[in-house]
Amino acid sequence: MTKSRVLSYAIGGLSSKLMSFILLPVYSYYLAVSELGELDYMLSLIALLVPIVGMQLSDSAYRWMVADDSGLSKRTEVMYDTLLPTLLMCMVAVGSIFVFSRVKGVDVLLGFASLLMGGVLFSYFQQLLRGVKRFNGYAIVGFLQAFLTLAFSVLVLLWLQGGVRELILAQAAANCVAVIVSIALLRADFQWSRVSLRLGRVREYLIYSGPLMANAVGWWLLLMLNRIIVVEYLGYEESGIYAIASRYSSMVAIVNSVILLGIQDRVLEGENDANSLVGERGAFERFLKIEFLLLMILCAMSPLIMLTVDENYYKAWIYLPILFAASVLSAFAAYIGLGYQRVRNTNGILVTNLLGAMFSVIFTVVLIERIGLYAASVGTLLGFAVMLFARQYGLRKDYNLGMRYGFFVKGVFFWMVLYALQLFAGQVAGYVFGVMVVLVFSSSCREDIFQLLGRFVGNAKRS
Repeated sequence: MTKSRVLSYAIGGLSSKLMSFILLPVYSYYLAVSELGELDYMLSLIALLVPIVGMQLSDSAYRWMVADDSGLSKRTEVMYDTLLPTLLMCMVAVGSIFVFSRVKGVDVLLGFASLLMGGVLFSYFQQLLRGVKRFNGYAIVGFLQAFLTLAFSVLVLLWLQGGVRELILAQAAANCVAVIVSIALLRADFQWSRVSLRLGRVREYLIYSGPLMANAVGWWLLLMLNRIIVVEYLGYEESGIYAIASRYSSMVAIVNSVILLGIQDRVLEGENDANSLVGERGAFERFLKIEFLLLMILCAMSPLIMLTVDENYYKAWIYLPILFAASVLSAFAAYIGLGYQRVRNTNGILVTNLLGAMFSVIFTVVLIERIGLYAASVGTLLGFAVMLFARQYGLRKDYNLGMRYGFFVKGVFFWMVLYALQLFAGQVAGYVFGVMVVLVFSSSCREDIFQLLGRFVGNAKRS
């Protein structure tokens, strides 16, 4: 994988995540805690519906295009075989929302339906850009969508004095512009006038994408359902606090999205040997070391991170270390899950995902009235832990991850000590111990970090 591709993934994949961090302080100062909880609730529902409405056919299109570098005609067939069912589902979804709004008397039609349809189509066309290897285009539309979301949201809050409904419309408008630009960038890659639909191939694509859709719903159950549970049991006020913590915890994804997208390309293009997910034994352990180092840094900084938001949200910092750890485990699980994708066994992804989601939901529902937001945070962590070990167990005969459990146990131990010191010995003690742990981990991981980054980022000789 070339440096240019990594840079494209960094820009296209990280832009929206960076935008969300920039918007968090803005939201905290211009929205009430309950309003932020309501906005997060709406966006969580959108996150659930996007993979269901899109049926993950964007992944099927990408999978067949990247695996079979065929000509213009075949690419066009794959595109229409996946795009037309996607558009049909979008129309069904919009119609259903319209009926729901009429029956319930809820005025959510324009904003909610627009954001849902825009999210589905933006995800689809961005995957097409990857599939035809227009990585610069992937970066352009990712950055454009993020920039416009930021610009429109700031316009709504600062100048128009808008609220949740207007913010939803702002994000929908940003998605719409990004979709139009994506289509313009793809105009030479497909025969747009040659519309066709092969029902037999649609069935094949759905067989592949169906478990991925359920998998995406499973990820939603792990990442988002706890937010819904918080609203139902604790109300929008606590949901606003949890929204800040959970969104900041996704900082880990800033690093992981670039690395994992690149790894996915290499896995699906078949650049691996028979025993390793990424071409060499021990690569997973190096990835693990980087993740634990990142976890220690972010956990030590948790109280400082919350200084960027309004004081009403400051107490959210006590949940950050737990959610940071959950994000790290989710990265490990996603890494191992690529093994299932390589052999097109998406059922394995689905089963392990739903297993983790089940543990997470049960834990949260049982304990949320007793320990509050700790239940949602620990439930998320537990769910990803179950998913990780279930996937590793399921692939133990197919791939050698080259992982020594000693470092994993050591990383978990230091994380627990650091978090305990922050809670019970004061933040100063947490900072001191955190700096010591980061220095120790940096020293032990230095060579591994250079090797992994050299493998996936710095190998300029490959194309």
